[in-house]
Amino acid sequence: MFGQRAYPNYKDLRDRNRALTGLAAYRGGGTAFGLTMDDGAVRVVGGQVSANYFEVLGAPIALGRGFLPDEERDGTAVAVISNALWRGLAPAIAATSTNPVDALRQD
Repeated sequence: MFGQRAYPNYKDLRDRNRALTGLAAYRGGGTAFGLTMDDGAVRVVGGQVSANYFEVLGAPIALGRGFLPDEERDGTAVAVISNALWRGLAPAIAATSTNPVDALRQD
């Protein structure tokens, strides 16, 4: 998720941290992802974050859930999407009878 060396360094810093209330990791840079839905795919741009990212920022998840620590460790493809993207996808989501977002892959 954060590179072979970077992630262990982050974990070490996070676990040894005594000065901050929390430490989260973010790797951005405009990573492109393909969001696959029943009727096709949508290209979205995002970043990779640690499981505690939203908690450390004090940003509550409006709907659904955030990331679980196990998902961070095993590299499970899980996404938290913005309100704007959710609203843009709403017509497609309403028109489907199955889980609309079935795959997330990094391009």
